[in-house]
Amino acid sequence: MRTTLSGRDKQAVIDTLGAVAVIGERINPTGRKKLADALMESDFDYFLELARRQVAGMADILDVNVGVPGVDDHHGHTRPEPGAALQPPPANRRRRVHPA
Repeated sequence: MRTTLSGRDKQAVIDTLGAVAVIGERINPTGRKKLADALMESDFDYFLELARRQVAGMADILDVNVGVPGVDDHHGHTRPEPGAALQPPPANRRRRVHPA
């Protein structure tokens, strides 16, 4: 089975017969107060720092979750300035996966 994930600048392939795809995780505010606070304040610098560390650690794909328990996803956060590398997804695209 072969799955191709596409981002703005890169594609990552997950293939049962191909090379291993490394998925960076734990960019997730659940149980992580610092991330939850940053998200609630629309401060994405910490998210970007974590994402950059995972990319530097050879992650091919990043699994990013911006849902905060107890917060209305549709009204809980705002978007950072245009051009920011990491933005909370719109409600209709929450499950979209972006390669590193």
